[in-house]
Amino acid sequence: MNKIKPIPARAQFRGLTMIELLVALAVLAILLAIGLPAMQETLRSNRVSALSNDVLAAAAYARSEAVRRVRDVTACPSPNSTAATSSCSGADWGLGWIVFVDTNGDGQRQAAEALVRLAGPADGAEAIGSSAFVLRFDRLGRTRSLAAATTIDVRSTPCAAGGPARRLLNVSVIGRVAIDPTIRFCP
Repeated sequence: MNKIKPIPARAQFRGLTMIELLVALAVLAILLAIGLPAMQETLRSNRVSALSNDVLAAAAYARSEAVRRVRDVTACPSPNSTAATSSCSGADWGLGWIVFVDTNGDGQRQAAEALVRLAGPADGAEAIGSSAFVLRFDRLGRTRSLAAATTIDVRSTPCAAGGPARRLLNVSVIGRVAIDPTIRFCP
């Protein structure tokens, strides 16, 4: 018959000593202190990129829908974009936007005009047009609403001076929307 050997008292409790635990916590605190600010900048930059790509895609979609439907189609900022009665108002595309078939060509959505795409508010970013404007495209894909080229300034909120969380969208008179590769930092 096998005899059971008693386990020594020291071998029963295996784990961390208080000193090992404090050293591990100190290393973790140092890593967080170094990594957290860099992570926040990355998140801000990603939010700005996402919003600028959304606005760019909305403009491209409105333009292609105007050609496809052979009708005027409008894209505009709309802070009430999730409501059934959404309309164009304001200049901040970051609060939401809509794309609709503009049957009467006035640049404002009426209840009878079909809403074809919408987006709700963006988190942590704003996209301010140089003036309150709508992007209205005709059946040939040309803009009908701009007399001069304009811009949409997409930036994080808050936008710290020199921070890499800004994009500038250039809207040409003919309706081409492009991201300016030279603008990257907050003023």
